[in-house]
Amino acid sequence: MGRDHANMVFADPPSNVKPRATLGRGKIKHREFAAASGEMSSRQYTRFLASALAPAAKYSVDGAIHFVCMDWRHLREMLDAGEEVYSELKNIVVWVKTNIGQGNFYRSQHELIFVWKNGHSKRPPPIPPVPDKRSLKPGTILAREHDRELHRVMVLDNGFAWNGATYRSLSEVARATTGTNWNGPRFFGLRDKARSPLLAPDGNGAGREE
Repeated sequence: MGRDHANMVFADPPSNVKPRATLGRGKIKHREFAAASGEMSSRQYTRFLASALAPAAKYSVDGAIHFVCMDWRHLREMLDAGEEVYSELKNIVVWVKTNIGQGNFYRSQHELIFVWKNGHSKRPPPIPPVPDKRSLKPGTILAREHDRELHRVMVLDNGFAWNGATYRSLSEVARATTGTNWNGPRFFGLRDKARSPLLAPDGNGAGREE
């Protein structure tokens, strides 16, 4: 981003729960997180969240809005860390997912998104333009929910990064994600006017074709 500061942040920190305890029966199996994968105490996890969110706040404009995902088990830690880093909790969004999670009590079909305000400006930050559907800048994040998981892809100079690997095209990412042949731009909503992908413009590189 160079000297630029973010107008908006969408973050999904690890939830201090072992992935294998929450995974469904889908084909995609994720590795354990490098940190906050069930090994931290409540106090340690609160400090982990605060230390992760503080740099995001530092490099955001005054008045920026940060959307931070968190599961229901760690509401207290998220509130404590957020109140330390941000000036105000604007709201809590309930993201209703397309599929129900695993379990034998209340099977979760939602995720909580905390909406935090950075700084004290009363004027909302300008909304950055959505990247052209045929030209995405390196650093742009595309997101798509599939099989109860939110998959995020970062646009690179020479391809697309997903799940620790680099792919030449969005269609390759879509195929790796679903196990079936997909048109990548359509899968991530770039060619479907009926739905809009989650887009986070970033970086200063030149646009590139899919």
